[in-house]
Amino acid sequence: MTYLPDVQPWTVQPHHFGGVDVILASPAGVNHLGFNEAGAQWLHLQQSGPPTGITAGEAIMLRPADIDFIIKKCWGWALTHSGNPRSYELCDEVSAAAKAVLMHFAQAAG
Repeated sequence: MTYLPDVQPWTVQPHHFGGVDVILASPAGVNHLGFNEAGAQWLHLQQSGPPTGITAGEAIMLRPADIDFIIKKCWGWALTHSGNPRSYELCDEVSAAAKAVLMHFAQAAG
C-alpha cells in the first residue's frame, strides 16, 4: 500500500462497493476504509478502481484517529468467529499496529 499525498478528496458512495459491509468514511475525504465481514478484511476504498485489501495494522496507520473503531471491529469479528483461523491473524495484526502507534506517539512526546 502506498500513501498518495496528492489524492483529491472525494465522497464515498456505499452502493459503489459491493462486498464491503462497513464503511468508515473520512471527514477529510481521503483514506476511506471498508470492512468485508466474510473475509475479515480491511479495504482501502479508492475513487477509481476496486478497493485494495490492507491489514488491520495498515488501516490503523491510515486512520489513527479511528483506532478505537478499528480495534472494536476486529475484536468483535474475532470473538464471533473464534473457530476461524483468520480471527488469530486479525488479532495479531491489530495488536501489533496498536502497539506501533502507541510507541510512535510516546517517542514523539518524549
